[in-house]
Amino acid sequence: VGGKTLGEFGVKNDLPTFVIAECLFCYLENSATQGIMKMLLENIASDLYIANFDMMHPKDAFGKMML
Repeated sequence: VGGKTLGEFGVKNDLPTFVIAECLFCYLENSATQGIMKMLLENIASDLYIANFDMMHPKDAFGKMML
């Protein structure tokens, strides 16, 4: 973000890291999502866990409301 490293945001890359992404990736272009994943994988030296809570069915009532 703005040329800053994860460490400048207080992320310690030598500790296990848990990332929660709730209703995030469905609003991004695929290339942005891939860039985020690549950045995390390249910069977290320890265990990395990602919980992704995005809609499963964008054409159901909830999905239509969110989009």
